[in-house]
Amino acid sequence: MTKLRIAFEKVKDKRRKRLRGLWMRGGVFYGQIRVTNPDTGKRRPQKFSLGKDVATIPQALQALAELKSRERKGLLRERGRVWSFCDYREYYLRRATKSPHSLDNERSFLAEWEQFFGGDMPLDRISEPAIREHLTRLREQPSARTGQLLSAQSRNLRLYALRSMLRMAFNERRISRFPFDGIKKEKHVPRKKEIPALGDIEKYVATAI
Repeated sequence: MTKLRIAFEKVKDKRRKRLRGLWMRGGVFYGQIRVTNPDTGKRRPQKFSLGKDVATIPQALQALAELKSRERKGLLRERGRVWSFCDYREYYLRRATKSPHSLDNERSFLAEWEQFFGGDMPLDRISEPAIREHLTRLREQPSARTGQLLSAQSRNLRLYALRSMLRMAFNERRISRFPFDGIKKEKHVPRKKEIPALGDIEKYVATAI
């Protein structure tokens, strides 16, 4: 009778001691941890590939520790969930480590992107052509607040807000690709400021006094 081949092999150190939680299959390290099911609340063991870049046991142990950290933070419990733009925008704004002023601006800019994409847009369906389409609209449509076309810097700020949010989603593996690889910021030439005439400055000073 032919012995069945074991798909996953246990990983052992140089002293042949079993390294708990580490497995190997096809030359790739896997980490096994207990993951909480968000629907039932039950925990069960689950194996995750640690990536082809992990080639040694020390690297695998470090990747396993990072995997456990992600599970403790709840980042693996919604592994199969496809986030909508609206839901992830709120998630991002709660976790972004930026100044209150920066977050207020990003909240406003992301609301504009949400209006374009739609709040129910799946995050993984946002594409580079769609982003470029909205940037084209921003170049052509006057601002509702000022009635003037947005400057290149204003468009860049809107672009930075979306890029920052999708970068977090990509780093957390919420999306499989980062749709900004071919999009660069626009060249911004600051408007030259005119210095008031000396007589005007003297009037301002006299008025202030």
